[in-house]
Amino acid sequence: MTERPFSLLNNLAKKEAATPERKGGKLSFSSALKTLNIRSVFDIVRRSKTAVVRELSPISDADAALAYENARPQQLEGSAEEAARINLDDRRPDLKDLLIDQQSTFTPIPTLHFINQVLSTAINAYVDTVPTNKGKSLYQLESEKQFPPQFPYNVHFQQISLGLAGKKPTLGELSYRVSLEVPATSSSTAAYGKVQHSSANAQLLMAIGSR
Repeated sequence: MTERPFSLLNNLAKKEAATPERKGGKLSFSSALKTLNIRSVFDIVRRSKTAVVRELSPISDADAALAYENARPQQLEGSAEEAARINLDDRRPDLKDLLIDQQSTFTPIPTLHFINQVLSTAINAYVDTVPTNKGKSLYQLESEKQFPPQFPYNVHFQQISLGLAGKKPTLGELSYRVSLEVPATSSSTAAYGKVQHSSANAQLLMAIGSR
């Protein structure tokens, strides 16, 4: 079988040294794959993870379980036929630059940290395309924007949602809180029940009343 110069299998490991033999008589990752007659990532994913670990561990000093996990996404991305697909490198371009060491591997990091990091990178990429927003921090942008349509968070909407979820007020109570003109204090114009404020002011009034 003719080996393709840019095959997915070659991307799993760096080029091995001139001597493939390692300590304890074990082989390098690439040499071990050839010994097992594994020529592509498709040969890896056809086996179960347990089988790959069992076959590769005795003859190689590589992490067989990690090799299996690395092969799966590369095989899946190479098998997709849709032209508009979004590859892993587009979704997480930071993965290839991550340093694997003792601290980065074994230090617990909250999931929220990764979410904020990914979202911040995407937002900054968009902000750089808007001249009026260049140079502003994310905290400053979040304080200026409201949802919809800019950012998926609005403090007044959040306060209203929390208030409604806890007290479950009726429609009459909501109308009472939104209106500054109530039956007991209204004038003869009978403004109560009519739209008196914009939706933004109504949100502010309801947020204050739901505390």
